[in-house]
Order: sequence, then C-alpha cells, then structure tokens
Amino acid sequence: MDALLKLIHDLEIPPPIRLCLATDGSLTHLLEVLTGNEIRIEAIEQHVVNADDKTAKLMHAQMGEPMNQRKVLLIANDVPLVSAFSISALERMPEPLRRDIQRAERPIGKLLKKHVVESRRELIRVERLHDLSTIDKELSGEGVVREYYIIRHKVPLMWIQECFPLDERWKRWGVDR
Repeated sequence: MDALLKLIHDLEIPPPIRLCLATDGSLTHLLEVLTGNEIRIEAIEQHVVNADDKTAKLMHAQMGEPMNQRKVLLIANDVPLVSAFSISALERMPEPLRRDIQRAERPIGKLLKKHVVESRRELIRVERLHDLSTIDKELSGEGVVREYYIIRHKVPLMWIQECFPLDERWKRWGVDR
C-alpha cells in the first residue's frame, strides 16, 4: 500500500468518506451511489486565466497558456457535500469538452465520460484540517482535503482540489462521524 493510501486508511473518518478520498475514478459516481441521489453542480466561480508561474509549474505548462479555473459545490438533495476547485489546461482538451468545462454545469467525471476522454487520476495529497477555511473561504470547521491530477497523454489535463467537511451533513446517508 502506498503512503497516501495508508494515510487515508489511518484517518479517523467514516469509511465512505475514506473511499471517496481514495478513489481513482469518478467522485460524482461514488457520491451518487452513497446518497442515492443525482449529484448536481452549483458553480461558485468559473473563468479563464493565463497561466502564471505557479499555475504553469502545477500544470506542467507554459506561462500564458489559457487555463480554466472553476469552483463548484457537489450537492445531493440540496445538501452541499464537497467543494471542488479545478484548473484545466484548455489547449489539451478536445473542443467539445473545452466548451462544456467552461460552462461549469456538469461534474468533470460526467463530462469526461460524455466526451469519451480516456484519462487516469493521480492522487497527490490528502490532509485532515482542523479548519477548512484556511484553504476555502466558504467552508469552516474540520474536514479533509485531497488534491489530484487527471492525466491524459502523460500530462496533466486537470488539477483538482476537493474539500470534504466532516460534520452532520453526512449523517442523513448513514455516514456517522
């Protein structure tokens, strides 16, 4: 077992959230299985920026390359479960996917499936935080953050950071703290 998977296993969090952290597949799909509800997206922000030095390094790209940045909430039955921030390398995407990503209306996993984009996910970081507001100003309290790449053709297509609050919102689906 690699170090990140061991870290996830050893976190004192409910097993279903552990599975969400460890998945190398669609988080949206797992949340739909867990909740029995379709996951909808609420866009908080979405815009295209030119990669600065930090973003270029993160995405293994050239400075100035156009990047889509979007922040969304993944919501089940009107309950926000996960806050997700992503950076997508627009020039590395097929045009139909590029258009859909910039609309921020559907989950990324569903868009990759819709456009038949073969990719893999590479987990970079998992960390339990006492206060999620240190990385996401709309959240507060204890939670877990994970970061990963979606890799296509051996380079990052997207970088995603997801925040999972550890509070009462999960109890309605039998996920106890």
